[in-house]
Amino acid sequence: LGSVASQWAGQDLNSAVDWVKQLPDGKAKENALNSVSYQWAQNDPKGLADFAMTVTSKNTQRQLVDNAARQWAETDPKAAMAWAATLSDDELRTSAYASLGSGWAQYAPQEAANFVASLPPGEAQDRAAQSVLSSWASSDPKGAAAWAAEFPEGPNCESALRSVAQNWANNDPFSAADWLE
Repeated sequence: LGSVASQWAGQDLNSAVDWVKQLPDGKAKENALNSVSYQWAQNDPKGLADFAMTVTSKNTQRQLVDNAARQWAETDPKAAMAWAATLSDDELRTSAYASLGSGWAQYAPQEAANFVASLPPGEAQDRAAQSVLSSWASSDPKGAAAWAAEFPEGPNCESALRSVAQNWANNDPFSAADWLE
């Protein structure tokens, strides 16, 4: 069903979504939802986010929320931030913040970093920072490294710098080696 839903979503998203919504709960519906969620998030991230709140499977709900947050960050990050802040489930909110940061960092990493800095210290901020760093390091490892170096000394800073170094080394090992020296 997943591939049928995905192909249908590429042709007629609204009909595909309506069809998936009426499927009986279970694995088949979860797979179909995941298959249409990327296209849905690109066309209507708020609609996907709203629908995700009605899904009973926590895993599927998190995947839908993450897809919505990541895509929404590309078109209206402030609205995505406001929506994510309303999520009452801490785990879901933390995951949404991380996905939002990742999507935002792909085109405006410094703004995504400012968003992360505005979050209260804790797991949500830590996970969002790691997501931003991962995306940022892919396109601008030097900028990501400079931001990571500003983190307070400790395990989060070490983890951030290690993440940047790994990402940088995968893309440009010679520049990464120069930076490490």
